[in-house]
Amino acid sequence: MSGPVLYTFGYEQRPPEDLLAEADRLDAVVVDVRIQPFSKRAAWGKPHLAALLGHRYRWVAGFGNKNYKGGPVELADPEAGLAQIADLIAEGRNIILLCYEADPANCHRSQVAALIAARFGCPVEHLVKEGVQLCLL
Repeated sequence: MSGPVLYTFGYEQRPPEDLLAEADRLDAVVVDVRIQPFSKRAAWGKPHLAALLGHRYRWVAGFGNKNYKGGPVELADPEAGLAQIADLIAEGRNIILLCYEADPANCHRSQVAALIAARFGCPVEHLVKEGVQLCLL
């Protein structure tokens, strides 16, 4: 059996059903890495996501970017975040890191993914909506 894969997903311009479909297809747990699990679009808030995904949704505040409104990325508590997902990795569970920006290069989730990959040796794949213009990662 191969180990878990780490995916990233930006919900900008996407409906929650896209995330559900990917979580089902990949048999993955969704790890919300926003500093606060809320959105101007209620469907992307923690209550709706928890209802939609059930036990496959986790908010990990330690992976949130304290400077999400601008400035260099500063993770709230990366060691706490790593500790919170260690059980998922040990169980061999695929993980989808969730945040807002469509392009992973413009989002701190790429740094979170790199941190997790370095610690646990997981490969990283970005789930990007077709047609999204990407910057070089």
